[in-house]
Amino acid sequence: MAAATKVAAFGALLRVFYVALPALHDQWRPVLWAISILTMVVGTVTAVTQTDVKRMLAYSSIAHVGFILTGVIADSPTGLASTMFYLVAYSFSTVGAFAVVGLIRNSNGEETPPCHTGRGWGSVIPLWACSFRCSCWRLPESR
Repeated sequence: MAAATKVAAFGALLRVFYVALPALHDQWRPVLWAISILTMVVGTVTAVTQTDVKRMLAYSSIAHVGFILTGVIADSPTGLASTMFYLVAYSFSTVGAFAVVGLIRNSNGEETPPCHTGRGWGSVIPLWACSFRCSCWRLPESR
């Protein structure tokens, strides 16, 4: 749900800025810059302080909004293409990350093992931990 709603919201935002109101883009640019910077800083700082992995992923998704907004702010075909690429890559990695986090929770909803104990997920579910790590890597083809 986190990825689908964000993709839909940015699809609507792109439609408004590039189709309905292209002449007003310059008036909205300072507001979008402020929102972009604010979401990147607040989302990242809050995510770093979390001890629960699911909450950390949720707060880091707030920071991703700022990164996606930079493509909208560019107001160019390249900015539009980069936003679309980021949304596709982000949706797949977010769905995969939340799926792995769902697998490591027990019936009470607690992490097994908790992420702050120092005992990694690799000892519990090595294949899923490896796939989670690989989904977070940036591929050379995406540069």
